[in-house]
Amino acid sequence: MRFLIGDAESTNAASDLVQRARGLDLDAVMGEIRQRWTDVTATLQVETPDSATNLLLNHWLLYQVLSCRMWARTAYYQASGAYGFRDQLQDVMALCIACPGIAREHLLRAASRQFIEGDVQHWWLPPGGKGLRSRMTDDRLWLPYSVLHYLEVTGEVEVLEASVPFHRESGDGRRRLGRSVVPARLLRRWDAVGQCQPEGVPHRLDRAILGRHVGRWRSGPGPFGHACHRP
Repeated sequence: MRFLIGDAESTNAASDLVQRARGLDLDAVMGEIRQRWTDVTATLQVETPDSATNLLLNHWLLYQVLSCRMWARTAYYQASGAYGFRDQLQDVMALCIACPGIAREHLLRAASRQFIEGDVQHWWLPPGGKGLRSRMTDDRLWLPYSVLHYLEVTGEVEVLEASVPFHRESGDGRRRLGRSVVPARLLRRWDAVGQCQPEGVPHRLDRAILGRHVGRWRSGPGPFGHACHRP
């Protein structure tokens, strides 16, 4: 017995989906799925004396990163389906060898969630883009770090020529720490990782270190940093 799960925008579309599924060779479909995951996990294999470690490193972890963290965007502390600016940048670094296209796509996606003032959306929900605008310092550090890792692993420098839009905030434009916003597009654009200095560090990185930003890796104590921060 086999069960199929799907979704569609309407009853008619769902009916069409059911009819199409009934005509599929399910054994062939499962074979294609298994081969797709083999293509991903077989790119890099690690051999250790411990078989459990081999299974974890060569199969489960990469599967979990791609299916759970990048596609479903759900985990113990992240269950909404939203993108986290730093969360998925950390996750996508694991895919630079096996899935460089997915890694590149997300680097540009994250770059597009930056505001012209130098801060970013801490998290956002597709497709509308509503999410939290904050001044968490480490958000800005993960983008250049992830890009540099991607460059080192893939050697594909053309990503530095990509251009993505800034965001501006809809409404009165006044900044309040940790508020939920729907950003609007700006016409102004900049290179995906910032206008890099000769050393390869984006100019905008100085704002992450020296600007009025707050927080730490665990987001809860963020407001305490804001209260103690000096201009």
